[in-house]
Amino acid sequence: MFDPHRTLLSEVSTSPDARWWTISLVTAVRGLLTWTPAEELVWPSHATNPGPKLEANPDARLEAFVAATNELTRRGLDADSLVRYGMPNEIAAVLGGLLMLRDLGIEEPELADQRGVDLEAWRAALPPVELNTSGGGVSAERLGEIAMAYARIYVPALFSWIASAPLTSLVMLSPPEASQLGHPHPGFNGDTKIREQYAWLVDRFSTPSIRDWLTTSLQYEFRWQDGTQPPPCPLDCMIEREVDKDELNAELARRSAHSRGDPDPQSVLASEVDSHARNLVAQGRHHEAAALFEFAALQRPYDADIRNNLGFCLMPENPRAALKELETAAYMGYDHPAVNVYNRACCHLVLEQPRDAMAISEEHWAATTLPEAHGAILWRWPPDPDWSLTKVDEPNGALAELMTRLACNMGWQEDQLRWEERSRLYNAARDDKQTERFE
Repeated sequence: MFDPHRTLLSEVSTSPDARWWTISLVTAVRGLLTWTPAEELVWPSHATNPGPKLEANPDARLEAFVAATNELTRRGLDADSLVRYGMPNEIAAVLGGLLMLRDLGIEEPELADQRGVDLEAWRAALPPVELNTSGGGVSAERLGEIAMAYARIYVPALFSWIASAPLTSLVMLSPPEASQLGHPHPGFNGDTKIREQYAWLVDRFSTPSIRDWLTTSLQYEFRWQDGTQPPPCPLDCMIEREVDKDELNAELARRSAHSRGDPDPQSVLASEVDSHARNLVAQGRHHEAAALFEFAALQRPYDADIRNNLGFCLMPENPRAALKELETAAYMGYDHPAVNVYNRACCHLVLEQPRDAMAISEEHWAATTLPEAHGAILWRWPPDPDWSLTKVDEPNGALAELMTRLACNMGWQEDQLRWEERSRLYNAARDDKQTERFE
């Protein structure tokens, strides 16, 4: 699978320059624009040259942004238009997410300060939004009400600012004067093809899965591969990513069949809320995180990551509902099946369905090949009263250990011996970096 973040991490220098792939440059610009302290900033770092601590240094972030946009423009991509016309939803969503969390009263007080955003100055500049304060609390419905108000009132003003503010103000989210947010910029009411083509570039170079592309991006890509659409940038940049035509055709057909629309400002805001929800999970605030993920899932019902994360957060309080969300994520093709199966197995165990836990683990293991060697955050099993989290190096190994303990506790001797042997072989093969199948 195409992974622009991996490409970025593999760059030989920690500052954007002529040696960087175009994929890395676009991914870096997008990441610098959308970064908040709720998530890690992806950036190349090497033992001999660890590079700047961008999260803690606004000047370093700005310097990296200027270097990346200058290099993109030198290559013929016109970074100014790429940012303004290709990434307006993402920029607006960062600010909207911070404001929304402040309105809900669940934001960590220093979060906006760490990002360097003066929310009070933005409040003074933006049009007033009247929110229903009765009922309060954190819920998907409450989030939806706020998101609708933001999309109706804030987004047009923010798009006006994005279209005309200096690029450095966009990356720093510097608040403007209220007079600068008055009317939509002509560029956003003019030729939509300009916006569509720059959005296509952003999707092509920095969006991992074409399932998350705009429909117009898919259509432009289809026409380009068909020879009827000229490329929006130099050909030597375009060929950095090869888009599989069969996969492209399948996604276009799927959207046609299901009448799936493109992300609107609310659904893009849902992506930003998703990153903050992950941060709440790490703090043990899974109830609040579940509300954020539930809102995100309502806005982006086809996003397997969000559905899986929602199920994960629901496990301590409602394992039956959690299991349903986790099964939906698996059906949608969630990218980390071992994590999903481990969580589903835990739900079955809480629900006193040990044979179901064993059955789904057996089915997963029959299709498991090495490696799925990535770390994961899982609920500690068996759960303590507070359902604490634990980090594991490799989720398949954690699943094998869980099934071994289950079989031992249930007195299933044959199952125990089988899983003990699988765990031993799997760990040995992982250490040898082999890719054999274990039945």
